Amino acid sequence: MKFKIASLLVALSLNFVLYSSPVKAEGKIPESTTITVDGESAIVESQSTAEKNAISEALRSAVESTTGVYLMSETKVQNFQTLSDEIYTKANGFVSEYDVISKSVTKDSVKVKIRAKVSLEPLVDSLKKLGLLRKWTIAVIMTSGDINNATTNNYSDSALTEINEIILDNGFRVVDQDVVASLEAPDILKQINSGNYLAASKILKDSGVDILVVAKTYTEEIANNPVDAYGVNVTLTSAKGRIEAKLVRADTAELLATKSFEGKSVGAGNGVRAQALKEGANTAGTYLVSQIMKLPASTSSYIQLSVKNISFAKAKEMVGVLKSVKGIRKVTSRGYRNNEAIYEVESDGDVNLLADNLSENAKFSAICADYGIKFI
Repeated sequence: MKFKIASLLVALSLNFVLYSSPVKAEGKIPESTTITVDGESAIVESQSTAEKNAISEALRSAVESTTGVYLMSETKVQNFQTLSDEIYTKANGFVSEYDVISKSVTKDSVKVKIRAKVSLEPLVDSLKKLGLLRKWTIAVIMTSGDINNATTNNYSDSALTEINEIILDNGFRVVDQDVVASLEAPDILKQINSGNYLAASKILKDSGVDILVVAKTYTEEIANNPVDAYGVNVTLTSAKGRIEAKLVRADTAELLATKSFEGKSVGAGNGVRAQALKEGANTAGTYLVSQIMKLPASTSSYIQLSVKNISFAKAKEMVGVLKSVKGIRKVTSRGYRNNEAIYEVESDGDVNLLADNLSENAKFSAICADYGIKFI
């Protein structure tokens, strides 16, 4: 049994509907993550040595758990020995601080529970050097924000190339020009520039784009200074270029990061503004890559479920059933009223993948069978 459409229309006595919840206006990619883990070691030499070993084991577990977030599952399995040698055994280098929450001692062993803070940048940088990070596909669109300078787009070409090259040099993919041209169609571009990133969702999905970078450029001449160069009067132009960049998750249109970058250049001729933008682009590209590296490898969506004509007892049971479905990370009950239960689900992938996973889950099928349901 497969769901054919993104919204589930359920016949007979129970109505079950999935719909995307509103995304946050802006997200923030964390610099670190805090995790609580256990460690245990046998007492061989002394209790103090066993305690140190237990803490070391816990730190390794903290780093191993965190590492799994930034790797595709098959990558983790296929490269277990490399990860063990290059990452897990060097856990102390990725944990910036930790606290021992509890400790228990028996005659044979010491067990500790710790709260560890794992720094993400050095961790994902090490994974990148090993070539293990997810190969994100990225689309970069760049437009001019200068109202009175119609030629600014010409200055932006070198900046766009700079950002794309930095993305490629760090092991990620960029889309071809045909996809960029589709995104720059006037009706789509207008929506994107206004912050309605969902307007581009079909193009991004059909093109396999994971991340959209929206950049707007501004340039200005700071000063023009005449210089005598061996008897020839030359005018040196000082220019400043600014790039306002936004990092957007393609499947949910969530704004992940936003930042402004500046570059300056001095020279003669028409290329000064372009060079200033290129300087800003170098900083922008490096920053954007650092943020993309810290994105979880397996993306998730927040989806709301409305279940109608369900008893309160079955509504409570449904929470446990949903948690057993493949790909669902978290289930939160948002209320029950007039025989209707509302749930918020964090699930891998989009609503269509969730629909497929629900249809294949035996517990979900069983609880629905009690109502004589069919999906259309």
